[in-house]
Amino acid sequence: MEPVEYRCLLPHQFAARFKRMPLAYLPVGSLEWHGEHLCLGNDGVKIEELCKRAALRGGGIVLPCIYLGVTGMVRWGSRYGLGNRGVFAVEPWLLRHVLEAQLRCLDVMGFQGAMVITGHDPQEQVLLVKQVAAEFRPTRSLRALGASDLDLGDEVDHAAKWETSILMALRPELVDMSRLPADLKQKLEGVGGEDPRTTASAELGRKAVEGMVKKLCALGRKLVGKGPKGKVKPAAPPRTVRKR
Repeated sequence: MEPVEYRCLLPHQFAARFKRMPLAYLPVGSLEWHGEHLCLGNDGVKIEELCKRAALRGGGIVLPCIYLGVTGMVRWGSRYGLGNRGVFAVEPWLLRHVLEAQLRCLDVMGFQGAMVITGHDPQEQVLLVKQVAAEFRPTRSLRALGASDLDLGDEVDHAAKWETSILMALRPELVDMSRLPADLKQKLEGVGGEDPRTTASAELGRKAVEGMVKKLCALGRKLVGKGPKGKVKPAAPPRTVRKR
């Protein structure tokens, strides 16, 4: 199966995918505590995998996920002596500049659409990605849209029923439910929502993923636009940016 990730495509593969659907996915995540049972990069892994599935189904190219989240979950990981070290965060201005630079590059290359989407959902980060996209002024034809997984799913939480189920479906090797205490009366650290020990499942995750991917594909098609008979409007060949 041909890859959809920018970093994995050979030049001829990139050019073919660009011609079919000049749409870029820009996933944004974080590195933070997600209970003892989910990987620390859950937010980015989750959203990048959703983008990859959308690109496989509806076309487009997925840029590498940006793991530069603004502060969200703090003071977790006490069992391991992590404290605030369980969170890796940057100042919002840095994330803003990185995203703006990426959009400028995609615009110069001739992309018609860019989906900037975050899987890390503190209000500050959600507003940031949406503002960056809304305020972007292209020099060519790029249209940008900012969104979060809050816009894709019917339910959201933090390392609880839904996030656990979604990662079970997307990357089961990054979930270890045996790390959670068997005593259901014991409070789970870093988990916000329904207890994943009794509510999470891969089947629930697969249903959630299917709905989220469908919404992503629909947003991408709308962003790029369709020509007669459902064909994508012709895209200009990607430009090479020369060093001065």
